[in-house]
Amino acid sequence: MSDDERLEAGLRATLARRDPGTVPPHLESAVVARLRATPRVAWWMGLRRPLTGAATLVAIAIIAVVAVSLGSLRMAGPAASATPAPVDGTFGLAPGDGITSGDFAPVLQMVTWVVVFGGVVRLVVRSRRRVFTVAGTLAGVGLVWVAANIGTSDAIVETGMVGAIDPYQAAVAATEYDVTIALDGDQPFRSILVLQNGSRLPLTLRGMVAPANVSDPDPPLAPRLVGFGAIPENEYIFDHVRPFAPVTVEPGGLVNVVLLGMSGACSVSHTGPDAGSQGLSTVRLVYDQLSMLHTQDVRLTRTMTFPARFPCPPVGSSSPAP
Repeated sequence: MSDDERLEAGLRATLARRDPGTVPPHLESAVVARLRATPRVAWWMGLRRPLTGAATLVAIAIIAVVAVSLGSLRMAGPAASATPAPVDGTFGLAPGDGITSGDFAPVLQMVTWVVVFGGVVRLVVRSRRRVFTVAGTLAGVGLVWVAANIGTSDAIVETGMVGAIDPYQAAVAATEYDVTIALDGDQPFRSILVLQNGSRLPLTLRGMVAPANVSDPDPPLAPRLVGFGAIPENEYIFDHVRPFAPVTVEPGGLVNVVLLGMSGACSVSHTGPDAGSQGLSTVRLVYDQLSMLHTQDVRLTRTMTFPARFPCPPVGSSSPAP
């Protein structure tokens, strides 16, 4: 007998020993009776799991929308618009115009993000249906992408496209990196800037944060920014300046703004060898993306340099010399 024949004989003997015998005649009738006695499950009960997953996604979306709405309501100031609105038909700009506060802690939005992300992760882990697993995974990736794009305050870029100074006679010199503004004492000046949204999400520009030390001493010795305005698109003239109103800027979009500043009590109009200098190289702006408020120190393409006398104030005096 060959090996194959011996293996086949062994298998047949093993199966013969494990044969349970003939089926009892009453088994079929007992199984049918048990099935008839078991209550049937309604057809719609099979949809319970997919309906639960869909309801979870809807609840997550509602929570996110409510959180964004509440965050927007907490941000003081007029509603954003596509273009700045005129004020009483005038085009002036005064100290305090366009000034806002960056004091906002997005606690509600952060907590909501954590809750929503946790809900999405739980849905992906517990769901047995492929459609909800894929949808939850995509939602989680989207949440991470959004958080990565709005987590840093660097969305605004100053393009350096205009940089005009008013009064123009005060701009006595300009290079690729700075512009010299020569004024006697604490005098007002204005500058036109073109800002760009350098991020991949829309943002709402809300205004400028004023320096914290503008009242010490009086008048302040150093140059500072005191007002924030806007001009219509493609109109780069100071006659059309108006107080700034929040404006929405799409990714890559541009907005024309005007800085109102004071040169500081130590400023002088001459640029001789006995004059020192002071400068302004950044402007602090406030914007929000998806209700997350950001405060950004936007670096100016050209530093505004102001000739100044030193020492200032003179030695032994607490106020600047006349």
